[in-house]
Amino acid sequence: ADFRLWLFGSNRHGQLLRAENAGEWEFNPEPRPIEPCDLFDDQEVCDGYIVDNFAAGSEHTLIITGSKSCPPGSRGPPPFGRPGQLGDCQTCPAGTFSAGA
Repeated sequence: ADFRLWLFGSNRHGQLLRAENAGEWEFNPEPRPIEPCDLFDDQEVCDGYIVDNFAAGSEHTLIITGSKSCPPGSRGPPPFGRPGQLGDCQTCPAGTFSAGA
């Protein structure tokens, strides 16, 4: 998954989140991706976010963002353990196992 949302169609009310054809009745037939960072004014804040869910209609687009998570066997920086502006995922140190005696 690339965690982007691809938008096309009417942009009469700016619902495609781009300036092209905004306010006009012209149709945008070519799907274009929206990156999670396109939704934030502060580009440093958006690091580590993905498009998690969306709802779209004839005159609106609602995009819900979520945080990326680290793959199994790794962890992100404190306090939330997710990659982002505080750091990247790091491999967890090898653990040990011993059977109880």
